Amino acid sequence: MLIRAFLLAILSWCCAVTALSFGNDFNGTVPSILGLTNLSYATDSSQIESGYADGIVNTDYHQPWPLVKMYKKSVHLIRYCFADQASKDALGCSLTAAMNLWLHALGGEPSEATGYNLNFVQAFAHGEIQFCYAEGTYDARTAQGTWNWKLLNLQDTLVVAYRPIDENGNKPSTSASLGYTPASVLFPWQNAQARHYMQISDKKDVVRIAHELGHVFGLLHEHQRSDRDVLLDYRPENIAGYAEALAAAVKDNVPEAEARKKLREDVSFCLKYNFRGSAYVKNANQPAPIIGDPSQGPLDFDFDSIMIYPSDAQTDTAACRADLSRCPIVRRAGQDQAGKPKFEYIPARDKPSKRDAEFVRKHYAWRDEEVAVKRKRGE
Repeated sequence: MLIRAFLLAILSWCCAVTALSFGNDFNGTVPSILGLTNLSYATDSSQIESGYADGIVNTDYHQPWPLVKMYKKSVHLIRYCFADQASKDALGCSLTAAMNLWLHALGGEPSEATGYNLNFVQAFAHGEIQFCYAEGTYDARTAQGTWNWKLLNLQDTLVVAYRPIDENGNKPSTSASLGYTPASVLFPWQNAQARHYMQISDKKDVVRIAHELGHVFGLLHEHQRSDRDVLLDYRPENIAGYAEALAAAVKDNVPEAEARKKLREDVSFCLKYNFRGSAYVKNANQPAPIIGDPSQGPLDFDFDSIMIYPSDAQTDTAACRADLSRCPIVRRAGQDQAGKPKFEYIPARDKPSKRDAEFVRKHYAWRDEEVAVKRKRGE
């Protein structure tokens, strides 16, 4: 009901939006909260379901969005606000369309029949819908602003922010926080405000926004799973900016062999040298290994997931499609008659997969019972 009310309200002023593919300039980052990456997690895999990269199992920092009491019902609630009026104008229609992609994948509105109970509602306080930041304070270049005092007790609100191309032609990274982070687990130097966010640079790319919503729900990139290399071949040297990052590292007296290894395996190192390969590093923020049958390979790997990058992401699309050896990531396809490995192109996905939907049903299952404990104000 909440989703329906939201959709009807926003569609009344939305223009037509066409769902777009990721494209070769997809510049998403490793989902993390407030810059935290590679945290230490428990490694028990018994709770990991198949078919998706689960980022909210066995963690304190990344959890499912909590249950709250609303209209005498128990609901998993994602309260959100637009950073400012410009963000609402730029992203309102596309956010609705992205939510619709998930709604369709889940079989309709939250209900016992669809099996999930995840709801969105705009932040409402003092009798009206609120923006995240005080009027005139949000800076799209830095995604910073002065928090709206009317939302002081709603600091866990998801910030939906527009970050357009700047005056120098630089396109900010599109990114999102991972799952829900309780204020109680934050370090003293971390700000509780805006700890949940979606920063979008392409206002019309509905599929990319749906991908970022997947992170908000708690999904990781499928191509960053611990079993990635069994089914995929990753070539970081084909990602745009690799040569520049390598040169900068070598200039800092990092041995070339070590620099190449770290640009492949170390998120912090990638981020230090502004290398987009950080979004490909295996095991990044993954709480536990994925269950699979070692004798048959990881058959649960979801190539249909909206959370997997296409082969031509972050590289020259034409070159990648003409020659798979020029792609950053490709699917392993056995061997030819001469015993040489074969590879396949990974296409862009334009909607959440069946297994993406299963993830939502697992962590946000439908329930009729009352909530025993409300979420604390400010949490």
